[in-house]
Amino acid sequence: IKAGHAALILIENKTGTARYYDFGRYITPKGFGRLRSVITDAELTIDFPAQISENNELTNLNEFLLWLDTNPLKTHGEGRLLASVCDAIDFQKAQDYIMSLQQRGSIPYGAFDKLASNCARFVTETILTATSDRKIINGLNINKKFTPSTVGNVEKAAALRSVYEVFNGEINLFTGSAFKENLKNYFDKSKPGISHNSVTNGKSYSPLLPINAQKLSGIGSNAWFELTSEEELPKHHFRIKRYNDLHKVDFDGVFFSSAFDITQTFEFTYDSHCAFCHILQKNEKIKLECVASYANFNSSRKVRSA
Repeated sequence: IKAGHAALILIENKTGTARYYDFGRYITPKGFGRLRSVITDAELTIDFPAQISENNELTNLNEFLLWLDTNPLKTHGEGRLLASVCDAIDFQKAQDYIMSLQQRGSIPYGAFDKLASNCARFVTETILTATSDRKIINGLNINKKFTPSTVGNVEKAAALRSVYEVFNGEINLFTGSAFKENLKNYFDKSKPGISHNSVTNGKSYSPLLPINAQKLSGIGSNAWFELTSEEELPKHHFRIKRYNDLHKVDFDGVFFSSAFDITQTFEFTYDSHCAFCHILQKNEKIKLECVASYANFNSSRKVRSA
């Protein structure tokens, strides 16, 4: 069976703030997944606002479609993109549900276990939690009787609106259907493409990685974490860099813990991301909370000392 990836962008109409969310096996133990957002994965920042008309219409939809299309290393979605706009959403209900799921950390990953989740199920449950539109609710409930599907979410959430197809920067109306797509993908015999994890050619380290960087694996993506003690940082503050599968720094932050002793041996463990990291030291699991990015932390200190 060939399957795609599912994600959503939640927009707050009053402010135009747009946030990307998805669920997957990103830097998690085997058999588990987690919800990603800009809070936990800084690379997911959408650096432009949604433009909302007086009639509450999203007028820069194409900008969002192209952002999704041109950022596969961030979204972990490759190839053709299908998308739609779901207007019948209570922003606060959606946000509250998403945050409650994210606060659970790593949870079982699966399509059929009701206590587990995957990318498509996450999108389905978010919409069902946040909408009162009976047509959308009925459509998604029918869709999830077997298991939520990526294309089914797009089609049912659109209600009477258009579904868009995006590929290589070209945006067109989608003229197919979820049924046809699912049927075609079910019998697809092609081998999966090269994953982002293959960029390191199976090597745990490369010259681009510091010798003390520690790896945490995941099916969807891996990461390497490097902790250093900076002389200019206050007591109990530590600098942690996260490196992605391309061995590039995708987050550089200042983290705080009064329990961690940098002079003793330690090991990074799950869950660790941009919001906080966990470290094993002397048979204890210690949590280091992110205070700010390294650049912002230094900038704020300079302002206070000026």
